[in-house]
Amino acid sequence: MRMAAMSSPRTPCRYRWVPERRSFDYVRHGTIDLFAALNIATGKVIGKLSAQHRAVDFRDFLDQIDQIIDRICRYCSRISRPGH
Repeated sequence: MRMAAMSSPRTPCRYRWVPERRSFDYVRHGTIDLFAALNIATGKVIGKLSAQHRAVDFRDFLDQIDQIIDRICRYCSRISRPGH
């Protein structure tokens, strides 16, 4: 952080001299949203990065998880009834 402006090192207060507070210029370089889910059965992490903070991106991630869960359920139903 850069200091915005130099100020006198101390300012008078009612009873004593107090160090003056300084302000800083805060530069934000942006953020990235990380959506993550853990598949406890396999230990795999399902993740997605998003440059914007939008509900559409989160819904897309939930759709991705839903597709993965559907595949797992279909696979489990096939192996649980081998004779059918």
